[in-house]
Amino acid sequence: MRSLLRLMALAAALTILPLLPAKAQNVDAGLWWSPANPGWGLAIDEQNGALVVIAYTYDSSGTGIWYFTNGFMSSRTTYSGPAQTFRGGQCAGCTYTAPSVAGELGTVTFTFTPALTGAPATTGTVSLNGGTYAIERFNFNLGDFPHRMLGQWAFVSRVNGVAAAAIFTFTRVGTATTGGTGRFLTADGLTIGQCYSSGSIAGLCEIGNFSSSGALQLYMLFDPRVTNSLVGLYLSNGQYWPTLGFRTAARRDVTSVDVLPDMVSAIPEKAEQFGNIPNEIKDPRFLVTQTPGWADDRAKLLKE
Repeated sequence: MRSLLRLMALAAALTILPLLPAKAQNVDAGLWWSPANPGWGLAIDEQNGALVVIAYTYDSSGTGIWYFTNGFMSSRTTYSGPAQTFRGGQCAGCTYTAPSVAGELGTVTFTFTPALTGAPATTGTVSLNGGTYAIERFNFNLGDFPHRMLGQWAFVSRVNGVAAAAIFTFTRVGTATTGGTGRFLTADGLTIGQCYSSGSIAGLCEIGNFSSSGALQLYMLFDPRVTNSLVGLYLSNGQYWPTLGFRTAARRDVTSVDVLPDMVSAIPEKAEQFGNIPNEIKDPRFLVTQTPGWADDRAKLLKE
């Protein structure tokens, strides 16, 4: 109930701030790698349509080398530009020496694959010098589901052109239901979520918020593949509205559950911030939601 009251209060506070059309961040910024070819990686960032990539890899003799490219993306999912390598730069503790271009490596092409319309891409390919490699955002401290959802999340929905928000803090995990990877819950057990590896919503996650009497108050369905943000739908009686979820606190800040004991130090996490998603999410996996009562039926499964 507290989460529903937050939703109502924030909706009232935001009625003077309608969400304006804007493009989402195209690429999930951070460390990327090629799982099929481990041992090298990329640092990728994108700001307002401009991409910068630093690749740390090796030359044909096995010597460590890094490449650099930057420029504007030609679309939300593609980038092509010249790749360069440098030499003669500053060493640690040395007097500053400016680097110089050591070589032009030809054109490098990135093709990104967004998980969902409006979501930053977390997978893609890179092509350079005749080779093409599958790459993805590196998960180094998020863990797997359901533990990946532990922490605090803020969900902002565009309902009839008006922003409304809800905040949930997931502190514990529970057993899985059919097709699920395990439930994640708030401390009071009134908000329950689960991600699915099979079934009608395989690859998606859902969250149901219930009153103390067990009545469904809020239901959301979303794609979980972006690092610290989620893109999906808020559903009620067969109607649906675009929803963005942002991680607002890491699990270490809100729970004592230690799901990665091999991590010896805390790694700061930040909530990804990006623009508003389109009015309609046209992903075929969400077509199952176009039936009144569908959300209520799904939510009952979360409470099994």
